[in-house]
Amino acid sequence: MTVGELLDEYVQLYGLKHWGDSYLSSSQHFIAHYIKPAIGDVLVKDVTTHGLDVFMTSCWSSRLSYSRGIEKRTRKSRRRLSSKFTH
Repeated sequence: MTVGELLDEYVQLYGLKHWGDSYLSSSQHFIAHYIKPAIGDVLVKDVTTHGLDVFMTSCWSSRLSYSRGIEKRTRKSRRRLSSKFTH
């Protein structure tokens, strides 16, 4: 399973039930336009905390960091995902 496939499944199983329309829409946009192009084809078994840290740091240093809520969301995601993956 790839990161992109995992995110699709997560949105279907969790996001559609627990997120409001606005958050769902912005999350789907972020996944489709930023996460999937960068790491969507990476196999979940190959994901490391270091790799996620590099990706999220690049998001913060790009124009994304100026978008309202993106930095907060990526920091929250980093904490959640870091607990799921090991080096």
